[in-house]
Amino acid sequence: MGWMRMSDDYLSETLQVCKWTIENTEPLHSQHIRSKKLINRIMRFIKQTGRDKTVNERLKESQNRAVLFND
Repeated sequence: MGWMRMSDDYLSETLQVCKWTIENTEPLHSQHIRSKKLINRIMRFIKQTGRDKTVNERLKESQNRAVLFND
């Protein structure tokens, strides 16, 4: 196991993909379970490193951005 550095943008994008996966898959689906675990892990990391404010700002920016289609 190793580690890598992720920017706040990539962390927020990963959280959005995980949330989308959770919303669009069944609770027993393997990707649904994996996404829940990944969200918990990312949120713990963000809180430990003190990056929660910047990641939340990135999430709000991307949600307020104009989109062509809403799924």
